[in-house]
Amino acid sequence: MTEIIEFFEKTGWLANLLGIATVLLTIYFFIRRKVHGIFANKDFNKIIPRNFERVWDEALIKKVARVAIVDDQPADFPQADLKGDGYQIQVFKQVTLATTAQIAIFDVVFLDMKGIVKDDVETGGLKLIAELRRINPAQKICAVSSKTFDINATDFFRQADDAKKKPLTAQECRTVLNTFFAELFDPSVLKTTASEANTRIPRKIRVEAIAQIKKFVAKEISIDQLRDFMRRNVNDHDLAYRIVNIARAVEHAS
Repeated sequence: MTEIIEFFEKTGWLANLLGIATVLLTIYFFIRRKVHGIFANKDFNKIIPRNFERVWDEALIKKVARVAIVDDQPADFPQADLKGDGYQIQVFKQVTLATTAQIAIFDVVFLDMKGIVKDDVETGGLKLIAELRRINPAQKICAVSSKTFDINATDFFRQADDAKKKPLTAQECRTVLNTFFAELFDPSVLKTTASEANTRIPRKIRVEAIAQIKKFVAKEISIDQLRDFMRRNVNDHDLAYRIVNIARAVEHAS
C-alpha cells in the first residue's frame, strides 16, 4: 500500500498535466463550435455560382422541370411533340386523393376536373387542386377542360394559374410551359427567392438548410430528403419549395 501511495505522489505532476490538458481541450472545442457558427454560410445567395446566368439555359431548365398531365384523356395533349422538345412529361390518367403528394412534387401540372380522381369521378379535380395548393403553393397549375360550362368549373379555374380548353396544340403547351418555367427558374427569380429566404428564415435554420443543399448538390442526400427537410423546417411551404428549386438548379448547373 505504501508503495502505491508513493507512486501516485511521484506522478502527481502527470495528473495535473492531464487535468490542464482536459480543460484546454474543452475550451478549444467550445471556441471552435462558436467560430464555426459565426463563419458558417448563412447566405442563400452564396450557393448560386457566379457563372450561373451564363450556363443556365432553356435546355437545362427542361431537364430540371417536371411536368405532370393529370387527365383521363391524355390523347388531348401532344405528348410525343413535347417529349421530343425535351420536356420531362409524366401522364396520370387517374389518381386518388390519398396520393396527392405524388402529384405535388411536380413543377407544372395540366389538370382536368372530371374523371381523374377515383374517389370522386365527377368533381374530384376540384378537391385535388385545393389539396395541391395546400401541399405545394409554389406549383404551377394549368386547368384544362373540354366542357363549355360547368357550375363547379368557376372555382376550379379560379384556383389555377392558367386555363385552357382541350384538346391542346403543341404550341399552346409550349407557351404555358415556358411561361411557368420562367416564373419558377429564371435566374432573377431564384436570386429573389434567396434574398427572401435570408430575410425570413432564422439564422440557425438558414445555416442548416444551406448545409443540406450542399449535401444534395454533392449527391449525399436525395431530393426527397432535401424537400422533407425544407417542409419540416421552413414554415412557409411556398418558400420551402422555391428554395428546393434553387438547389435543383444549382445541382444541374454545377
